[in-house]
Amino acid sequence: MSIENLQKSRPVKTKTKAKHKVNKRHSSPYFHIGMGLFLLLVMFLGFWSSYFSAVLPGREMEASTGGVPAVIHIHGLVFVGWFLLYMYQSILIFKKKIITHNKIGRYGMFLGAAVFITGLLVLFFQQYKLISDGDRTLTEGTFGTVGVWMQMLSFAVLLFLGYKKRRLPESHNRYMLFATIVIMPAALVRTLSLDFIRNSISIPSPLFFGLLILAVVWIHDYYTLRKIHKVTLIGTGLLIIDMALLYMGFA
Repeated sequence: MSIENLQKSRPVKTKTKAKHKVNKRHSSPYFHIGMGLFLLLVMFLGFWSSYFSAVLPGREMEASTGGVPAVIHIHGLVFVGWFLLYMYQSILIFKKKIITHNKIGRYGMFLGAAVFITGLLVLFFQQYKLISDGDRTLTEGTFGTVGVWMQMLSFAVLLFLGYKKRRLPESHNRYMLFATIVIMPAALVRTLSLDFIRNSISIPSPLFFGLLILAVVWIHDYYTLRKIHKVTLIGTGLLIIDMALLYMGFA
């Protein structure tokens, strides 16, 4: 074969323009750090009087003699750990320490499992105590009980999907955000019930404030992506169902 024919037989490489423009917009790490700080603040404010103040060094003896059961201590420790983990993981992404973020995330799944288990244990403990004390029958507070069950189930589903989509940052960070938000209603209700907050602002209900939190997430989505991410839609649906059941059960 001649050199001329050989050259003609070689495939000619041509540059083609991409048919679609790549969307370079991403979730802002500042947003997730801000949400982490906000959720931590709500948690500490909400449970300060009912838990955190009871385990201060000066009141440790009172708590150990029956003031706060062991299951509540374990539950509180695990939940605080989860919120701190979410905050720390957001900071690692901000600092672009992706490898460290991924390594910690694998172990974080065990903490997430502990959140689910201890959440259910506290539910069983509280229901048993109310029934044994005669404050509630087995059929009373059905909506509230189902609401807590749904809340923990939503957390487990969002946590699993977040881990499954760990290689897709835009989906992963939203799943983890909503997994953290769905376990906030109890702290949110207690925070809004504080005297200095009730006397400062007028809020129709915790459900309304929960919708405001969702609105912030939606605005962030539209600002960064020019659309509402499908994970945000999934998380919104689960959170609305959870809040509605809890509201009907404890209103």
